[in-house]
Amino acid sequence: VEELQSEKRKERKKAQKALIEAADQSLLPGLVDSLFFIPRERRTEAVAVLESLTGENLGVRYFDWVEWVGAHPEIEPRPGYAQFKAKLLSRIDPRYTEILYGGAPARIRLAEVVWGGVRVDEIPTLMNPDTIPAVDAQYLGDSELVFGATVNGEYRAYPLRIMDWHELLNDEIGGEPVSLSYCTLCRSGILFRARTRAGEPILFGTSGLLYRSNKLMFDRETESLWSNLTGEPVVGRLAEDPVGLEVLPLTLTTWGEWRWRHPTTTVLDLEPLAFYYPFDYQPGSADEARSGVSFPVWKKDNRLESNEEVYVLRIEGSPK
Repeated sequence: VEELQSEKRKERKKAQKALIEAADQSLLPGLVDSLFFIPRERRTEAVAVLESLTGENLGVRYFDWVEWVGAHPEIEPRPGYAQFKAKLLSRIDPRYTEILYGGAPARIRLAEVVWGGVRVDEIPTLMNPDTIPAVDAQYLGDSELVFGATVNGEYRAYPLRIMDWHELLNDEIGGEPVSLSYCTLCRSGILFRARTRAGEPILFGTSGLLYRSNKLMFDRETESLWSNLTGEPVVGRLAEDPVGLEVLPLTLTTWGEWRWRHPTTTVLDLEPLAFYYPFDYQPGSADEARSGVSFPVWKKDNRLESNEEVYVLRIEGSPK
């Protein structure tokens, strides 16, 4: 499989012949991962192998093959796949070998985990950012969207113009450590009580990895991967005996409405953020920068547009 990535056509052709003769479907996840790292002009041999092993004609697009693998959960990768995938991803960031180590417990299919375009921590997590009283937040217009949080009688607003850039925040509200995980790809902002089962605070960062177009965050203590949607560890040490985070109430509303209902609220202070980070914090600027960015999701339903906003209920483990 590694020889398929060779710059020498002769080596690629030799690998192509051997892999087609072997007809080993357990290599498919690794082959698809490799395709990402092969320049399009050198993918002919790899695609020929994929087509032979699957009977499909999907062309050279990496994401199309990711979706195919996702739709075939019966295909089990051969032992050593996690290390192989980590080795590939280490070309982007060496830290991926620590996150996807050999034998790491996994509650999701690693074959569906893809790189999201940024290295580990390249999207900077906000750590206990400065806040100001509502009356001092002159930078916010009444119609701007904010996430509103209430914990132990304390109110806090997190403007989307800021969270759109940072996507993850570790903070303290009402004496409780919290993490606001916001996946901009699926527009899911969820507030978690960030404590271990022993009651110790947990700090999270952005891994740069995605699962079905949803961000995977990691905790800094064990570097386990966590699901943004469920607040559960899904890959790594904590996934072996997983304990999910408690979901806290979070409101998506306008700044004017939130401030009117909760006049004692505090809100993020824009001035120090604009000083330390190179982002354009004007409303909509992050969405404009991400325009056209998408990632593969093989489970699809055409009854709604893919970017249609929905409310989701989860009652006793049953989602709707």
